[in-house]
Amino acid sequence: ATADWFLFATRLANGGIELSFWFVVALFSLVKIIEHKNIYSLALVTSLTTLLFIPFGPYLSISLTVGILTCRVIRDRVLEAPKIRRVLLVLIPLIGMGIFVYTIFQNPEFFKTILGIQAGLPNVAQYVQNVLVNGGSVVAILPATNPLNGPSGVFIIRFFELTFVLFGLFMFWKTRINRLNLIVMASALTLLIASGLSSDSPASSLLIVPCAIFMTAGLRYFIHRWQKTFPKNPYARLAAIVPILTLLLLTAILHQQIYFKLCPHQTTTANVYSYDLQLAQSELNSKPVDTKCMVITADQSVATLLQASKLKCDTSFQTNVTPIEDDTVQIIQATLLGSKISSSKTSSRALTQSSSEQSTRWIVRSITQTN
Repeated sequence: ATADWFLFATRLANGGIELSFWFVVALFSLVKIIEHKNIYSLALVTSLTTLLFIPFGPYLSISLTVGILTCRVIRDRVLEAPKIRRVLLVLIPLIGMGIFVYTIFQNPEFFKTILGIQAGLPNVAQYVQNVLVNGGSVVAILPATNPLNGPSGVFIIRFFELTFVLFGLFMFWKTRINRLNLIVMASALTLLIASGLSSDSPASSLLIVPCAIFMTAGLRYFIHRWQKTFPKNPYARLAAIVPILTLLLLTAILHQQIYFKLCPHQTTTANVYSYDLQLAQSELNSKPVDTKCMVITADQSVATLLQASKLKCDTSFQTNVTPIEDDTVQIIQATLLGSKISSSKTSSRALTQSSSEQSTRWIVRSITQTN
């Protein structure tokens, strides 16, 4: 939860988070079905159907479906459901497939987006690079792979994640007689292969759930092996938790330093994630409710976020500087500041942020009040 790669994925890779959510629902449903709680079979087929409408989801849905159909235990548990529920288990995917096919015929670009090939198929070299970058982003910070939030020219291996992912993979392979373990491993391999089709941020977050599972399994395996070393000493068995907790604490500190110290001080990151939005929101919310405000900015992202915010004053937006009206307060992006706005009839003040590269972010302009 403290890993910087996880925080970046939750902030930027919206499609990846949707896929992760329904993947978790599917796996949770499988566990419950194995426990003879086949009411969760409805949640299972719903998650498999929903994955069809999420980028890279069809690959995962097909992988899970194949794993389920080849697992006799899961098939038997599902068939234990009442007839009405079994009818629903057939109707839900059929309706979903019908909607999916209809949407593809209506919008072919939707199909490319879902398959992750909207920008076209990569060549062999690009595909291999995408697989290495998207797969390696979980256990390393790779230089120049994500200029929006990754530190440039820095290579860091996250040894904690790498070590326990490997422990987890070893444990899963060792207990591969458990078909659920095989389904998770096959799904992870499918997502890794599919990630090579794109270099966008959703592709780099496809392995969040499998890696979290592998790390958890790796931790359990590590503790189990440590405790097995001292089978007759309860104090030594209890002491096995101490190095794990120490390692977790040190890892969380490392993640905090990467996310809040290293990455924000990169030039590209500072330029992208400036304080413009927060400063403008505070200024607009400090005005009386009946005030008319005009935000003048060339940054469409900031304008869109401000439009979606709950602001006190009546706010309008435009991209160029115009003469000010008597009853309107203008908040002008500093980069648009020029001689156009200089006038003895107006008063101006700066909105500043001392920690940013350019301290002046906005200019607030209004008509000078005279008695």
